Formats: sequence, C-alpha cells, structure tokens
Amino acid sequence: QYSDIWRKHLAPTFGQRPLDDIRAIELERFLSQKKKDGTGERTLALVYSVLNMIFKRAVNQHLIGYNPCSGVEKPEYAPKEAEAVSVEEGAGVGKAEDDLRFCRPTR
Repeated sequence: QYSDIWRKHLAPTFGQRPLDDIRAIELERFLSQKKKDGTGERTLALVYSVLNMIFKRAVNQHLIGYNPCSGVEKPEYAPKEAEAVSVEEGAGVGKAEDDLRFCRPTR
C-alpha cells in the first residue's frame, strides 16, 4: 500500500526532487491541495505517514539535516468504530455455525 501511495500521490510531485530541497511549507501546500482535490482523510494521513517515514530514514542515514514533516501538522483521520455485537447476537453466530456443520451437500 505504501508503494501505491508513493506512485500515485508522491512521485508525480516529489519523485525527481532532492530530499534536502523539500521544505515544510511545500508539504503543507501539497497536503492542502490534495484535500481540496478531494483526497480522503485516510489517504491524506497515509500520504503524510509515507513522507514522514522517508524523511525520518533520510535523517537517520545523515542524508538530510532535518525532517520537514516535523513542521507540518499531521492530517487527522479517525477510523469509524466497528459496531459491537451483543452477547446474544454472538451466541447466535456460534449456533448457526454448529447448525451448518451438520448439513451435508446433496448430489
């Protein structure tokens, strides 16, 4: 999935740029434009995460002096909560599985 984020969202803009030429203000503008273009919250958060991983690694390997993502607010993404089933509903699933175990296919 990260390679898809790189290929679809990041490479067209940053693929040919030296890492040490990319500034926080550019990343803010880039993310803002992606949002205006209709990119979803989850994708924006992934785009930021991939950028941050790239820059963190470059800093750790002494390729650049600082991570420009540290100056950029991470896009917010709140995953939707899964609906929990009740104990009774959960027991019904187990019962259905038991019933299916005794069914034999007809030929």
